Amino acid sequence: MKYIPKGWKIESDVEPSKIKDFDFVSFLKKGEDYIGGTELQKRAEELNANLGMADAEYLLEHQNLIPAELQDKYLIFAGTVLRDSDGRFRVPCLYWDGGRWVLSFYWLVSGFSDLGRLARGKSLDFRTLLKTDKEVLNDIGYRLKVLEEKFDAVVNALTK
Repeated sequence: MKYIPKGWKIESDVEPSKIKDFDFVSFLKKGEDYIGGTELQKRAEELNANLGMADAEYLLEHQNLIPAELQDKYLIFAGTVLRDSDGRFRVPCLYWDGGRWVLSFYWLVSGFSDLGRLARGKSLDFRTLLKTDKEVLNDIGYRLKVLEEKFDAVVNALTK
């Protein structure tokens, strides 16, 4: 992780997600203006949006994957907690700086507002899933047929 400031330590981190198609979701519930960092981390897990520093770095280097309509928001990667040189806990965030997305680190004890979004993998369209599942099932069916033929040959050889 090449963007962590010198003297900072990783307190906790999640595995890189390998996601290449992102969705960005709100974490606030109806009537909330903001939530604290501990609640943010809990909701990130509930929303399957608990991405970390490696994913923040990936998006920082592939900014074309972030929709332009999010330029008035900030993106939070609650799966990584860093301790800064003053001992404060922080999480990586990306925000729009007028011409590009930049990496920053927000205090975990701060309130996170409705301007924040959590990144997660985009849900696949049902038709895409159906097509993929059909191809997989066809392959499994073929393999089962081959195994059945081999099994029958072994049974025949043993019963002779």
